[in-house]
Amino acid sequence: MSSGKVSVRDALDYPKPRILISDISIPDFPKDKDSRKEFRIIGEFDADVPYDYEGWKKSVDLINENKKVLFNEIHNFYNELYNIF
Repeated sequence: MSSGKVSVRDALDYPKPRILISDISIPDFPKDKDSRKEFRIIGEFDADVPYDYEGWKKSVDLINENKKVLFNEIHNFYNELYNIF
């Protein structure tokens, strides 16, 4: 058996070590070329994330928009950023 580890670390504070949440035993499967293996780990754990994920709630379909206008908006935005930096 091998081991699978689930750990957490603050993405902005690299010097701090990871905190181990779970250590899971994973069976060793034979290495047959023709056999397919699947191993599922089902469970829950508490996690604090620094954002609220809203997915595509505020998205806009751009397929029917004027491509030149969109390009100019992006170009102007990046020029503003360039001037700031």
